[in-house]
Formats: sequence, C-alpha cells, structure tokens
Amino acid sequence: MSPLKIYLANLGQRRPLHPLVTPPLGIMYIAAYLREKHDVSIKICNQKISRFSDQVLLKKIVSHNPHIIGLSVMTQASNNLQWITEKLRKSIPHAWIILGGPHATALGKDLLSYTKAHAVVIGEGEIAFEQIVSSYPKLNDLIKIQGVITHESSNGHISPYIENLDTLPIPAYDLIDISAYWKEQSMPPVPRRKYLTLFSSRGCPCKCSYCHNIFGKKFRQHSPERIVDEIAYYHKKYGVNDYEFVDDIFNLKPSFIFDFCELLHRKNLKIKIAFPNGVRGDLLTPDIIHALADAGMYYCAFAIESGAPRIQKLIKKNLDIEKCINNICIAQQRKVFCHGFAMMGFPGETAKEMQMTIDLVANSRLHTASFFTVTPLPGSELYNQIKKKYPGVLEKLEFKELSELTINLSDTDDALFLQIQRNALRKVMMNPNRIKRIMLDFPQPHLLPLYIPEFIRRITIGLFG
Repeated sequence: MSPLKIYLANLGQRRPLHPLVTPPLGIMYIAAYLREKHDVSIKICNQKISRFSDQVLLKKIVSHNPHIIGLSVMTQASNNLQWITEKLRKSIPHAWIILGGPHATALGKDLLSYTKAHAVVIGEGEIAFEQIVSSYPKLNDLIKIQGVITHESSNGHISPYIENLDTLPIPAYDLIDISAYWKEQSMPPVPRRKYLTLFSSRGCPCKCSYCHNIFGKKFRQHSPERIVDEIAYYHKKYGVNDYEFVDDIFNLKPSFIFDFCELLHRKNLKIKIAFPNGVRGDLLTPDIIHALADAGMYYCAFAIESGAPRIQKLIKKNLDIEKCINNICIAQQRKVFCHGFAMMGFPGETAKEMQMTIDLVANSRLHTASFFTVTPLPGSELYNQIKKKYPGVLEKLEFKELSELTINLSDTDDALFLQIQRNALRKVMMNPNRIKRIMLDFPQPHLLPLYIPEFIRRITIGLFG
C-alpha cells in the first residue's frame, strides 16, 4: 500500500512594506511528527517564500493529489481561505481539507460556516493532526478527536498540549529550501544571512490582552541539552552558525539560559543569536544579558508597547518600565543591536499617553523602534472587549500593514493620531546620537540604505491619502 500523501501549506502573500519571511516552523514540526508516526509522503509550501499566487498554489496542491491538505493561516492572511477551499474541494473531492494556525484557533467552528474545509484544529497541531491521519478515510471519526472541530461536532476543546517538548522530533528542515530564506529578510532587520529559526519553548503565562493563545498559558520548554544538540546538528548538516529564537517568552527561566550558554561554551559552539521577539525586557538581569552576549547574542527586540502606566495596566502587560529601560542600556553597552516595539491606539488612549510612549522610546538606548497601530486580533481578550464595548466598530477593521490605521480606538481623531505616529518615528530616528549608535552597532552597516524607503514611508504616513 502506497503512503498517504499530505500537503501542508502556510497561506499568505508577502506584503510589499513588510516582506519578512521565516521558515514555517509550525507545519515543519507537524511534518516531522507525522513522519515519525506514519508512512506518509509530505510536501510543504510556504506561500510567502515561493511567491505563488493563489491560483498557482492551487495548481501545485492539485497536481500533488494529496489525501489530506493542511492549511495554516494567520488572520492577516485569511482573505483567500474561502476561495481556495472551494476550489480544492471541487478539484480533489477525495482530499480532506484541514485548517490550523492562529486564525483557526481564534475562530474555530465559525471558519466552517464560510469555507469548504472539513475540519478545524484548535491549538497545537501535532497530536490532533496525527490522529486525523490515523482516521483517514473515515471522516466521521474526526468527531472523536480532541481539538478538532467538524460540521457535525460540537467539540470546542483545544488540542492536547505536548508537555515534554523534548519528545518532539526536530522540525523537518529537509522539506524546505533553506537557502531561499537566506536571500530574504527574516524578522530581525539583518537580511541576506545564513540562519535557522528555533523554538526553545511554547506557551506564555503572561496575560497581555492583545496576544494570541495558540500555545496556551502553560509554559513548556525544551531542555538546554536538546536545544544545544539541535544547534550542533544544524551546524554540522547545514553549516549554519546564526540562529533566531521565536519563542513567546524565551527568558522565563533564568536557569535554562545559564545552562544553555554554559553548554554552548562547553561544546565550543561559536554562534550568533538573535531574538526578534519573545524576550520580556523586565525579566532580564545584568547577569543574563552578559551570559547571552558572551554566547553570541547580537540582536534583541524589546516589546515595550506603552510608556503610560495606565495603558500597561489596561492591556495587562504590566511591564516594569524602568527595569526594561535599564536592561536595554546594558544590552546596548554590550553592542547588542536593540529594537523596540510600541503600539498606539489602545481603547481610550489619549494623545498625552501616546506622547509618553514616544518620549520613553526616544530617550532610551534603543537603536531603532517600530510604532504599530493597535489591531485587535480575533480570539484575543482585546478583540472581545472591543466587540462588547464598541458594537459595530470591528466591522471596519481591515488586516493591512500593521502601521496603517484601519480603525481608531484612541481618544484622538484620525488626523491627530496619524500626526502623532509620524512625529514618533521622526523624534526617535532623527536623533544624531542614535544615528551614530546605529552606524556603530548595526550587524551589516553596508545594508542600511535598504531601509531608507521604509523610513520615508513611515514618517510621511497619512500625508498622501
């Protein structure tokens, strides 16, 4: 009997103004897990890296003629779900269409009301998808699987979390063209580098109201031995010495960090480490920063979100702002390139509170910063709060570029809001001392001119319609 054919795809076109692309770790973990449990033939496609149109992607899937199709999608890339599921259902009637990822976890059974998918997976995908494969071709058996929602089932429970992450096989990097990613920009603003992306953990106990919940609130982390062994394997197989961690919160457990860094030194692994997200700035300490810098950390993003204490409480981030700013200073002194994330437009946020955020970032030792417009994502606490408090407002919401204004929840009108956004980047980025630090500390200074068009776009946002 020939193996089951499975096609896993990350949906979504690359955005012209934010063309970031990273390896699709979610479906790569699922592929590796399925291969360990079943005799399967798996094809992976990341629509962003392939630059396939929806029509071309459809043809690719149909030509593969799979038994099961897994489509992972984020909310910002969900516009084509209805079209592609209808076409797939018509073109390959025997194939099961399974939806997963953050958007599926957020909307659940609602996705089945307007798509032609057979089922939706809620939460982590490995265990649920393995049971889906075991069920093929008995479609009715999907009703019994925890974390899987069908038209017939009312099972809304999330898929079981994997408690011991070390039991997972390493993601299936062999199923993608890794070198294609080395020609593009990933999450850190350091393009054209030979790197790989890793998870060291899943889940986050923080209760930020704007965040997703696909990995849950229970924190689970690989052992430092597993992560270092994985790095050593990639170094030997692919010749890679640059790694970016994309955890929700990498630094929750200091003991993990110290053991991880110690093992790297013991095995004489000289690597570079980037944290494009997932480091909580106020949980760092000088000792942790020095340990990571000694281990190779060269880039770290700090999610500040707001400089206003009232907003920090409102969004339940409750960041210790002073401690975070001090840690940024220590990291910058170690020549770590520091980028900051801030958001504007929280419900009822005043112009004065937005200015507090701008001033905090401008006076910090951050090298660069991004100021995003608050975009409530389905499934988040913030989204549900707005749905109750501002009926009808979310109907105007469009998931465009994260710095574009589609709805304004702040206490200012649209014109003032856009003016504040423009002034924010100007005040932060046109500081001569900051420009000097960027020139000294940016990992690839010869590529800095690449960012001039994006800088101009942001400081002129809202001026040209």
